[in-house]
Amino acid sequence: MMLKLQPYRLNVVHTPGKYLFIADTLSRDFCAESCDVDTQFDDDVEMQVALLLENLPVTRENWELISKHASNDTVYCKLKTYISNGWPQYFKDVDSDCRAYFEFKDELVLVKGMVFRGDRIVIPCSLKIEMLKKLHTGHPGINRMMSRAEMSMFWLGCGQDIKKFVKSCPTCLKFQDNKSKNVLKYKKLPQFPWSEVGCDIFELYQKYYLVVVDALSNFVEVTTLDNLRTITAVEKMKSIFARHGIPMVVYTDGALCFDSEMFKKFAKEWEFLHVLSSPHYPKSNGLAESGVKSIKKIFKKALDSNEDPYLALLNFRNTPRGKVHSPASNLMSRNLRTNIPCSFQALIPKITYDKDRPILQENKYKSKEYYDRSAKSHPQYRVGQKIMFQKKPNSIWVPGTILEKGQTPRSYVVEGEEGRGVYKRNQVNVSARGEPVSLQKSNLNVSARGESFSLQGPKSVTK
Repeated sequence: MMLKLQPYRLNVVHTPGKYLFIADTLSRDFCAESCDVDTQFDDDVEMQVALLLENLPVTRENWELISKHASNDTVYCKLKTYISNGWPQYFKDVDSDCRAYFEFKDELVLVKGMVFRGDRIVIPCSLKIEMLKKLHTGHPGINRMMSRAEMSMFWLGCGQDIKKFVKSCPTCLKFQDNKSKNVLKYKKLPQFPWSEVGCDIFELYQKYYLVVVDALSNFVEVTTLDNLRTITAVEKMKSIFARHGIPMVVYTDGALCFDSEMFKKFAKEWEFLHVLSSPHYPKSNGLAESGVKSIKKIFKKALDSNEDPYLALLNFRNTPRGKVHSPASNLMSRNLRTNIPCSFQALIPKITYDKDRPILQENKYKSKEYYDRSAKSHPQYRVGQKIMFQKKPNSIWVPGTILEKGQTPRSYVVEGEEGRGVYKRNQVNVSARGEPVSLQKSNLNVSARGESFSLQGPKSVTK
C-alpha cells in the first residue's frame, strides 16, 4: 500500500476521535477471511521495485566485493536465512550471533543475495577496515565521516568504529586544531593586599617594561628595563618590594630572567614563593597578562595624544571599578591626589579592601560560570601514557610520552618520541593518542538499541 501511495502527494490531517461520527474501516478489527491475501503485485508496483533495485547506491565492483566477503561470513549467512525464512517470535530463540539485529529486523531486506537496512547495505565484518579507509578518504572529521556512512552503508557499532578510526589516524592527530578550552580555574582571593602579585615583561615602542600587579587590589607598578638580564629585573623588583613590602607569592611566566638560578636565589633570600606558569600558555599567568594589556593601552593612548603616560597611570590607579573601590584605595587605604580637584575629605585614609572582597569573589564566580559554558574538563593523563602534544602554539602535533605531572596545576612533563627533548606543557597542548584500530576479529557487545551496538577489536600496542 505504501508503494501504491508514493505517486500521490498526500496531506494528512489529524481529526480527534470524538469528531469521527462515522468510524473509518481501519479503526475496527477485521477478520482474516475478508482480507485480500493475493501476493501478486500490479505492474506499477513491480516497475517501481525494479527501479529501486537498479538505483541501489552500490557500484558493480563494490557489489562483487561485498558479495564475496558476505558468502564467507557466517553471521551474514545466518542473517540472510532469517530474512528469507522469517524471524523467530521471541528474542531468546534467535541465534546469539544475530540477536543484535532482532530489534530492527523489520527494516532488513534481502536484495539479490545482499542484506539492506533501508537503503543502506549491511557490510560484512571482514570488510569493515577497508570500508572505514574508503570513508576516511580526504581525512574528514567524525561527523562528516558518519554522514558519508549514513548515505550508503551500515554495520553494528558503525558510529563507534568511525570515532576510533579517526582518533587513531596519525595524519588527523598531527594536523588537528587546538580549539579546546580548559574549565576556568581561578586563584582564591588573598587575605590582604600585596600578599600575592603577578609579574610580566612587555615591549612597547622599542622599550622594555616590568609590570607587577597586586592580586587583590589590582594596583599596577610599572618600571622600565634597560635590558632583559635577570640582574636588571631583580633590581627593579627589589625597588618595588621595598616600597610595598615583600609579597608571599610571586607569579611569573617562563621568561629566561624569571627562570634562572639568580632569580631562585632572590626568591630564597627575600623569602617568597615563586610560581612559574606553563610554557606557551599565558592564561595561567592571567593576572599579569591582564595588567600588561591595561598598561599597554594606557601608554599607547597617552603617547598618541601627546599626554603624560604616568599621569594617565596615576588616574588609572585612582579610578574605582564599578562597585569596587580604586586600586590605590584598596592597597593603601587612601585615594591618591591627582590634578583633578577633590575635597580633603576624599583623601582621608580608610580601609576599603575588606568591603570589596565579597564583590570581587562574586565577580570571579560569574566569570567562571560564563567562561565554562564553552569550556570542558580535560582528561587526566597517566605517567607513561602515549600522547600527542604541541611543541609551540599553532604548530603540528607530534607523538610523545608523559614523564610526570608538572608542579603547576594542569601541566605535564612530556618527552618527545625516541627521547627527542623534554617539554613542560599545559594540558590544552596535550591530546590523547588513539590506539590502532583492529576490527578483523571483533567481539560483539549487545545493548538495548540497535544503533548503540559497539564492536571492540583486540587492542594492539605500537612501540
